[in-house]
Amino acid sequence: MSDLTRNFSSREFACKHCGALRLDPALPAALQALRDLAGRPIIVLSGYRCPDHPEEHRKTTPGMHAQGKAADVLLQGHTLRRAYDLAAALGLFGGIGIYDGGFLHLDLRPTPARWGRLAGVYVPFSRAAAILFPRPLQ
Repeated sequence: MSDLTRNFSSREFACKHCGALRLDPALPAALQALRDLAGRPIIVLSGYRCPDHPEEHRKTTPGMHAQGKAADVLLQGHTLRRAYDLAAALGLFGGIGIYDGGFLHLDLRPTPARWGRLAGVYVPFSRAAAILFPRPLQ
């Protein structure tokens, strides 16, 4: 059952560590807009993360996931490049990260930020894009 938007339910965003949920309602709304634009389902890999979640424990300050303002997602049927282009075109996500696992981090921060993560290391967007976005055939 989808209790947040037409295609998203609260259970998709609940903390994988404890099941708790704290969510900015603008996040599922923005993801619904992305799904509508993409024309394909979106899989939420990670939404809210409680303060005791292992990923949050590694940080000195709570991240966007801990604020209920971020999700890591896969856009089914689209390349990582296409998924990034669609998310960026919407203009609803302040933060967009591309990850070598083939997924996007999308968040609602107020100022634009772009980055990549390769082998667990955060790198500038341009470096990650050069590796993760296939070059067009010449």
